[in-house]
Amino acid sequence: MDTYQLKKLQEFEEMIEKQGCAEIIDELRNGEASSFNTLEKIIEQIKSFDEVDGNLVGLFYKPKYMWGACYMDLSGIDLSGFSKSQLLRMGFSNRTVWSQEDKLPSDFDPDEEINNAKKFKGLGIQELHDAGLVGKGTTIAYIDTPFDIEHVEFSGLDTQYKPSNTKAIHFHGAAVSSRCVGQNMGIAPKSKYLYYEFDSSLCNDYNESSFISLLNALKDIIERVKMGQRVDVIGVSASPLFWLEKMKNKGNIEPEKLRIYKEEYDKLIGELKELNIAYVDSSVFFNSGFSYSFMEAPTSSHENVDNYMCQFSQDSVSVVEAGRCVPCMFDRNNYKYENQLGSASWSIPQIVGMFALARQIDEQLKFDDFVVLAHETAYEPNIHGARLINPTELMKKIQLIKNSKIESDSSN
Repeated sequence: MDTYQLKKLQEFEEMIEKQGCAEIIDELRNGEASSFNTLEKIIEQIKSFDEVDGNLVGLFYKPKYMWGACYMDLSGIDLSGFSKSQLLRMGFSNRTVWSQEDKLPSDFDPDEEINNAKKFKGLGIQELHDAGLVGKGTTIAYIDTPFDIEHVEFSGLDTQYKPSNTKAIHFHGAAVSSRCVGQNMGIAPKSKYLYYEFDSSLCNDYNESSFISLLNALKDIIERVKMGQRVDVIGVSASPLFWLEKMKNKGNIEPEKLRIYKEEYDKLIGELKELNIAYVDSSVFFNSGFSYSFMEAPTSSHENVDNYMCQFSQDSVSVVEAGRCVPCMFDRNNYKYENQLGSASWSIPQIVGMFALARQIDEQLKFDDFVVLAHETAYEPNIHGARLINPTELMKKIQLIKNSKIESDSSN
């Protein structure tokens, strides 16, 4: 580990200590498992369709819990009384120091869990990769928080990173990028990847500068396309118009500026549509009827369609965002294991990646048509009523339509 990584890792460990992540470790030392049990309670509520306690859900999205035991020393703690399922609800990483085997559940191997989670790209994605559908010839652009592109997950990929004025590094950019093009976890690992930083260091710290950096990124992408470069899809794991609304409600922006920004944004989105460049932010994601699912039982197979539960509308088509890994933020060689309730912001890049695969088949495919086909080819509702996206059937349908067009054109 070089000097830069050591310094950043030290700063990060100090930061999570201040955020109170050590409370989980205190629970473990005292033989308690309240945080794990709370998450299981949420899942039981969802399974029975009772009203879910929002405060309980919020517990697992608060900074003091989100890192779990990623950088903690658990040696000397007897975890044998916990189940494998409970421990798999806790975040941990390659750098977590565990007790010896006799103090762990007999069926729990953290290294194996991380390695398996790193290989899971989503239902059916590996099958598509094995068939050569890897995003080759396509270009994905993504706009998100600053991250360390030197992480091993992105080594050897065709990436171009456009930095902002921000010096800080944030975990979110690495997570979304891993879902798009990561060499282990990416859906479209052979896509060219243009990455633009927001001029902001925190996911929820959006301000006027953040919005301007988004506009500048969209302008740059449009200019590239007009100069002959191919860009198939742009991903944004948020809703820029929602940022403007928040700034307006907080009184952080003048009404005239708000109007100008919105007009400019709408104009750029219109240009993207004219150029047939798909644009997927959180509003587009949900308005297209997409959602995300999490695992009912973390010990069950990733390929078990009946093991997933949708957190939103039963009519939506969901990607699976659980039992996965993300690159560690300040540690270029390690990964964090995630198996909580999932998130939309890490599901959006999966739709972006799948659209890139679709564009490898048909470079003229429109996103609206992709959405219709994704709904048509989704799995039948599982035992929980969740309709999961079926990438293999989706791509087969796109290929059939493309072949039909070719036959029609040749006959004419």
